[in-house]
Amino acid sequence: PDVYAAGLRLESARQRIGVARAAQLPSLSLTGAGGTQSSELRDLVNIGPQKFWNLAGGLTTPIFNGGRLRADVKVAYARYDQQLAAYEKIVLTAFKEVNATLVAYTREQERLQALREALASAEASAQTQRERYERGIGDYLGYLDAQINLMRLRSTLSAERRALVQARLNVHRALGGGWFETTE
Repeated sequence: PDVYAAGLRLESARQRIGVARAAQLPSLSLTGAGGTQSSELRDLVNIGPQKFWNLAGGLTTPIFNGGRLRADVKVAYARYDQQLAAYEKIVLTAFKEVNATLVAYTREQERLQALREALASAEASAQTQRERYERGIGDYLGYLDAQINLMRLRSTLSAERRALVQARLNVHRALGGGWFETTE
């Protein structure tokens, strides 16, 4: 939205240049009027020889305001350059924000994948410790440690899924958001 608004401000500044340049040119104005006249109300409806036309025109040219008008054009160009610089800054900031959120999203995906692999390893370890305990080879404390590690990883994985969703929302916001598929 901010890029779009900056683009509109830039276009407005460009249009103002045209207005300032047009103010330097002579202007032509035309007016016209037409109608009917009658001393009787019933004769107003019957259009006959009582109709009249009036046309007038005028041509004005800026003679004594030339310096001010040239200065207005220069001001319009300067404001356009100012809006162009602001637009470029906003676009670069938008690219920077999108890039940062995409990098963060990619890192969250990589971290989630690493946690899934660690969880699979912890599940295998907990299974092995349980089997060792049931056979009498391992102690119960090793089995409990494996279960605690497994629960911690599951909790961390859940938090990481939330962080991934948040990173995805940040990408959506950085891209401007607001687009949805509507089904009818």
